[in-house]
Amino acid sequence: MKVKRYGIVAILVTALLFLFLLGPYNPYHELNEDQAIKPLLSSDGTFKGNEIIDLDYKGSDTYEMTVLDGMEEKTYIVIRSYTSVMNGHWEVYEQSSIEGPF
Repeated sequence: MKVKRYGIVAILVTALLFLFLLGPYNPYHELNEDQAIKPLLSSDGTFKGNEIIDLDYKGSDTYEMTVLDGMEEKTYIVIRSYTSVMNGHWEVYEQSSIEGPF
């Protein structure tokens, strides 16, 4: 009976691990938002001298970043796009409006 229970638990853990590692939402990126976005901040001149107020992982290598630019808060959508397995680049878009709830 215990062997069967351990087998079910092992299958569930394996399925969750598979889903998290290969799915669109990766909890590792949620826990390490600052480290994941660090290459963009060091290479891109868009955010130099600006203070990052909030950084939120949205899934599928997409981040929402709120930046203090002088006295004005700006929100950017930052997406990591891959052209191949090893080649990726960052796309930065300034948020212009928010769609209301349906």
